[in-house]
Amino acid sequence: MPFERLCLQGDLPAPGHMRAFALGAHEICIANQAGQLAAFDNLCPHRGAPLAEGSVEAGAVVCPLHAWAF
Repeated sequence: MPFERLCLQGDLPAPGHMRAFALGAHEICIANQAGQLAAFDNLCPHRGAPLAEGSVEAGAVVCPLHAWAF
């Protein structure tokens, strides 16, 4: 599978934040925990909530609907 550009470096979220980006038919969430970046599907596996609208807490992504931590 070839690499695809998701965003420019300046578009990445600041530490402690997340941001969603469109990638074809998918939406990818980028989380920044103290400068460490992680990319994952933007949908909570529990109820399909957009995870980028949640928060980054203690190294976990917290769902905005039910506070499930991943």
